[in-house]
Amino acid sequence: MSDEKKPSRSKEATQPSEGRAVVPVVAKVLAEIPGIPLVGPLVGSLFDLLKERTERLRASIQREQEERLAKFYGDMIDGESPALDEQVAQAMLDDKDFHAIVRACLADIEAEKTEAYASMARSFATHAVEKQWRRHFILALRDLSAEELEILRNACIAKSHSLIPAQGSSMNEGYFLKGGAPGTPRSIAIANLAARGFVHDEKLSVAGGAFAQACWRPEQLTPGAIGYRVWSGHNIAIVSYELGSSAAVALATSLQNDLRVAGAKSNIIAITRSNGQQARLLSTMAILLVGPKTEHLDANLPYLVEFSKRVPTLLFCEADQGLSYEDLAVFGRVQRGGRSDEEVIADIRSRVVERSAAMAGRGRV
Repeated sequence: MSDEKKPSRSKEATQPSEGRAVVPVVAKVLAEIPGIPLVGPLVGSLFDLLKERTERLRASIQREQEERLAKFYGDMIDGESPALDEQVAQAMLDDKDFHAIVRACLADIEAEKTEAYASMARSFATHAVEKQWRRHFILALRDLSAEELEILRNACIAKSHSLIPAQGSSMNEGYFLKGGAPGTPRSIAIANLAARGFVHDEKLSVAGGAFAQACWRPEQLTPGAIGYRVWSGHNIAIVSYELGSSAAVALATSLQNDLRVAGAKSNIIAITRSNGQQARLLSTMAILLVGPKTEHLDANLPYLVEFSKRVPTLLFCEADQGLSYEDLAVFGRVQRGGRSDEEVIADIRSRVVERSAAMAGRGRV
């Protein structure tokens, strides 16, 4: 055997680059397509193209991660409360849970969750989250989608505030946690939240509430932050004894809609002997609509007088004769005076708002 040494090949020469490693795979696919000759120039051009795209992709990923990291630190530091002092910040930067959050944030395919990661890091630093929950929260944040986080956020807000829905009188956490038909994106989202212990029977668990508070700042867990308003706390009885009249019904309904916009619940009712006591318990204020026909009102006047003594009542009169009910304990009287329904309602609303402010000042609703 000859002792002649074979020429050595460098490690770089024996290990293909990322681009060259892909070329045989692509060439095999192209070989199955008729009419494409796999000659040297084609393979060389393919390599150059893949190399260029790989470099572009690498630079793009690096740039995106740098931008995400900058946003992460910016959102984490730029907080209103509680403030991060230097000692707390240093301890946080050295903490292994903090490093885990950063790695999860950079690896997440949804850049819109960066703010949630930053908020969670801040919650850890200020000891707002118990240590036993930290790893579970990090893993949950990594696995849940931005849409699922938003569902949890809305439920958390609805649990703490009385939100005004588009229709109806109530909107609790269950409104946002309904699963929908099996196999739909909605049902899968709720199942994912339930699998992590955050939701049970259309209700937010203690862990779910703590997780939402860790992912969102206090100012982001308010009704206004998700485009909702809250009920004022008032339940106003719109009292009318002429609901057989289309004009009376139209006025009462318009008034009810207007009060809803102002954040007040209301119901249209005729106070009688049978319902007077219950109405007093449920109502914080009342608006009595007196039309041209007063027979039914006169028949129930004793119960109405008793009601007005317990519930602040505003009197509206279509005609002058309504002003003669002196036994009623009212805080104001409004007369039609040739005005339109819109003008009358605006006048009533302003008086109700004024009365509401006075009641709040005295510690009532």
